[in-house]
Amino acid sequence: MLSFTHPFWQGRNAAHPHTGFNFKGSATFALLGNATMKIGIDAVGIRHGGGATILLDTIPELLKARPDWTIHLFVLPKNERSFENPGRSPRLHIHEIGHARSMFGRLLWIEGRLPRIAKRIGLDGIVSFANIGSPHPRIPQVVFCQQFLALTNLSKVRRSAGDNIRLWFLRWAILKGARSSEAVVVQTEVMRAAMLRLMPELETKVFIVPSGVAEKPLPETVRPRISDALAAGAPRFLYASAFYPHKNHRNLITAFAEVRKKFPRATLLLTIEPQKELEELARCLSLTANVLYLGDLSQSEIWFAYRHVDVAVYPSGFESFGMPIAEALVAGCPIAASDLPYAHEVAGDAAVYFDPGKPEEIANVLNSVVADNPHRAELVKKGFVMSRRYSIIDAAHAFSAVIDQTLRPELKQKLPALRSPAAEIAQAPEETTSPLIEHFEGVSCRWGDNYGPKGRMATRIPRLLTALARHVPIGKHILDFGCGAGDISAACASLGYQVTGVDVVPGMIAQARSRFQSSGVKFYLCNAAVPLEIDGTFDAIIASSVFEYIAGVEAYLAELWRLSTPKASLFITVPNMAHPLRWAERLERNIASGIYARIGMNHRTQYLQLSNTRFSSRKWRTLLSEFGWTLGGEDGSFSPLRLLVAAKDQRDAVYRRVSQPQKWPELSRLQGRAQ
Repeated sequence: MLSFTHPFWQGRNAAHPHTGFNFKGSATFALLGNATMKIGIDAVGIRHGGGATILLDTIPELLKARPDWTIHLFVLPKNERSFENPGRSPRLHIHEIGHARSMFGRLLWIEGRLPRIAKRIGLDGIVSFANIGSPHPRIPQVVFCQQFLALTNLSKVRRSAGDNIRLWFLRWAILKGARSSEAVVVQTEVMRAAMLRLMPELETKVFIVPSGVAEKPLPETVRPRISDALAAGAPRFLYASAFYPHKNHRNLITAFAEVRKKFPRATLLLTIEPQKELEELARCLSLTANVLYLGDLSQSEIWFAYRHVDVAVYPSGFESFGMPIAEALVAGCPIAASDLPYAHEVAGDAAVYFDPGKPEEIANVLNSVVADNPHRAELVKKGFVMSRRYSIIDAAHAFSAVIDQTLRPELKQKLPALRSPAAEIAQAPEETTSPLIEHFEGVSCRWGDNYGPKGRMATRIPRLLTALARHVPIGKHILDFGCGAGDISAACASLGYQVTGVDVVPGMIAQARSRFQSSGVKFYLCNAAVPLEIDGTFDAIIASSVFEYIAGVEAYLAELWRLSTPKASLFITVPNMAHPLRWAERLERNIASGIYARIGMNHRTQYLQLSNTRFSSRKWRTLLSEFGWTLGGEDGSFSPLRLLVAAKDQRDAVYRRVSQPQKWPELSRLQGRAQ
C-alpha cells in the first residue's frame, strides 16, 4: 500500500469533515496497546448492488485500519448472492448462513441464531451491515443503514400494495433495531435527517460516514458484448443501476429520444438485463438500436465503462447515497444527476442537475453537457477534487472509530468526541489552492501542445525513452511522478511498459485521462481518495521537470526510494545551471519579475517564481547519494535541460535513513486541496 505517512500523500485527515475524528494512522490502535477485539459483521440480507460493493471494499480496509481486530463475517450462501467473499486474511472468518433470505428468516436470524453464535465465538460486538439490528441485542451493537426508501414518505413512491407493506415492515424493523443500538452509521446528511424525522431521540446516536470508493483495476479482457456496446455510436451515456421503479429508467429513455434528435448516433447504456416494459417503450420511440443492455457487470467492468463513456447519468428519485455518482467522480467521468439533495451532497458542483420527473429537462441537460467540451472538462476537474471525500482509507478509519467508541466504553475518555457532522462541515476551514497548483491548472488545457512537433518539449520524450530502454527491460512497471497531461506516460506505454502516472494538479489528470484513455496507463490524482497498492513495486521512476518546482527535494527522493524495487532506476530532468539560458533566467528573476508583473506577463512571472529549486550537478550527486540513489550518468551538457540517471542504493545506512521518513516543513505549501 502506498504510504500516506509522508506529508506529500496526506489529505485533510487531521480533521475529517464528516466526523471530526483524527484518522491519521492508527491512533485508536496506539491507545489500546495490544488488546484484541472480535467483531461480528452481519451481512446476511445483502445479495447484490451497492451494499455488496461497500461491504467488499470496506472489510479489507477495516483489517488494515485495526490490526487488533478479528472479524467474523456472516453472509448468505454463495448460491443466494451475486458477490464473492472479500479476500483472505487469517483475521477474517466467513460464516455462510442459510434460511435467512426472507424478511421472516432475517428476524429469526438476528433474534435467535446470531446471539447464540456470538456467545459461542465470544464476540465483543456486532456490526449490522444490512440495515436491521436486533431489537434485543445481548452484546453491544452498531447498525449501518443505507435503506433510504423505507424511511421516506411512502406515498410518494409508486409501488404495489405488497411492496408498500414490505417497506412499512422494513421501516419498523430498522427503527426498532436502531433504538436498541449503541450507534447508527449512515452515509449522508439526507439519510440522517430522514431517520431523525421518524425517531428524534436518536440524535446523539446517528453518525455520518460517507462510503469510500476503491478504484478497481481495469479488466485484462472485456467480454465482446460489453466492448461492442462501448464502441457503439457516440456520445455514450451510462446509467449504472439495478432495475427498480424509483431508479427512473422510463423517464431517462423518454428523454433519450430527444437527445437522439440532436445526436442521431447517441447510445444509452444500461447495466441491467433487458426489461419487457423498457424494450416496448424504446420500440415505440424508435430507440431499439440505441438503448443497449449490458447486464450485470463486475466492478472492474464498471470502471472500464466509466473510462469509455462521455457522460454518467443518474436520474434516480430516491437514494441514501448514490455510490455510482461517487465512483464516477473518482473515475473522472462527467456526471448528470437528479436535482435532489442526495445527489448534491455527493457530487456538489462537480455535476450538472435536472428534474428527474421531467424528461424534456433531462434531455436539455444531457445535450448541453455533451455539446460543451470545456464545461465537460471542468466537471471532470472538479470531480477529482470532490473525490477526496471518498477515500476508502478514511472511510474505514471513520467507521472503525465509531465502533471503537461505542463498543469500548473505556475509549470515550481517550478519543475525541464524534461531533455533529453538519456542525463539523460548517466549522471546516475553507480550502486554499497553492500557487503551484493554480499555475499548472491554468495551463493544463494546452499543456499537451508542448510535446507536439513544434512544441518546446518535443525532444524530451525521445531522450527519456532512449535512456529508459537502455536501463529498463520492456514490460517493467514505471511510475511517471508528476505526469502532467500524460504525454510521457503514454509514450512509455506505447513501448510496452506498464505505466502509472500521478500528479497533484486535478486539471492535468483530467487531461491525461481524457487524451490517453485507451493507452493502458493508470492516471491518479495524488490524494488519499485513491489508495494505490504500489509501495515497493516500481522498476523505474521518471520525474520530468518536477524537482525544480518543489522545496524539500529530500522528502521526495526518500519517498521515491521507498516506492521502488531493490534494483530500480531513477530518471529525472532538471535545469542545467551551466547553460546560458539559465544565466539569463537568473537575471530575469532578479531584475525583470517586477516588470512582468506590471505589464501582465503572468505566466512568465509565475514560472520564474516557482522554478526556483535549481542545483548544480555536484549538488545533485550529493543529494541523490544521501537519499538512496547513486548517480550513474548525465545527459545534456549542452542543453538547457539535464537528464540524470540514478540507480537505487542498497546500503544499510541509507535504508535506515529513508525507510522512516519524517515530516519536512518545506512541503507544507502542497497541503490542502492538492492532496
